[in-house]
Amino acid sequence: EADLSLTDIGALTAERVAAWAPTAEARGVRLVGDCPPTTAWADPVTLSSALDAVIDNAVKFTPKDERVEVTVASNGDTSTIVVADGGPGLTDEELTRVGDRFWRSSRHQNVKGSGLGLSITRALLAAAGGSIAYGHHEPHGLKVTVTLPRTGPTA
Repeated sequence: EADLSLTDIGALTAERVAAWAPTAEARGVRLVGDCPPTTAWADPVTLSSALDAVIDNAVKFTPKDERVEVTVASNGDTSTIVVADGGPGLTDEELTRVGDRFWRSSRHQNVKGSGLGLSITRALLAAAGGSIAYGHHEPHGLKVTVTLPRTGPTA
């Protein structure tokens, strides 16, 4: 059951970026956050887990000396958190399957993890009226966009 509240997703995201910074730094990856105060309806625990899964993935697949950028913004009725990395990214076909239970790119089979993180994340976000989408980050990399409603659930 999602426990929704009006949440400062900017502050929450900044906190997750700070928590992952040492891991990124140890791998030679620059993790940068642009997280202005932004509110949205979210379950803070679910959102934290979702961001952990996405940032962990981004840092894991981004080569040394590349960047992972986390950007929070509000846009009318929704707020977004975008995590863009400088890794190998995914093909169009892979993008259609990412987030499916246990699916992993065949190129990433040797990376630790069950691949469960992203499918669980998607289900939890959907329960809160949010969504998660995957796309290309030009010139290379993966861009993950979490979208959350700015107006509360209507009874």
